[in-house]
Amino acid sequence: MRIAVLGAGSWGTSLAIVLSENGHDVALWEFDAEHATAIARKRENTKFLPGVTLPASIEVTNDLGGALRDARMVVFVVPSHATRETARRAAPFLPGGAFLVCATKGLEEGTLARMSEVLRDELRLEPGRIVSLVGPS
Repeated sequence: MRIAVLGAGSWGTSLAIVLSENGHDVALWEFDAEHATAIARKRENTKFLPGVTLPASIEVTNDLGGALRDARMVVFVVPSHATRETARRAAPFLPGGAFLVCATKGLEEGTLARMSEVLRDELRLEPGRIVSLVGPS
């Protein structure tokens, strides 16, 4: 299955590795183009997960549309303060019928909305298309 992991922090990178090791085709999206290039070149996220090698099968990209292309599952792991904006930017590229996993921790400042609520609102998802994955703490 093609899976897009949006957010290349320690949690997002770890999830991308586990998904890849379980046989999935994984695209790991990083907001910062220079950081995405460095991760792709070194095959290591030295900023957030030093010493852990990324499998060659993980595509690291700064291209949001490319990361989401043909994804059957999308894992949102961007920081909570960037979730709404990332969801807005992702909406036009989100494949119809894609299953969403919200792995972002925290509440939205100001609204106190859960991240799954932010995604549901911005992506206009029907009930049952999004689940939350929490941890580590």
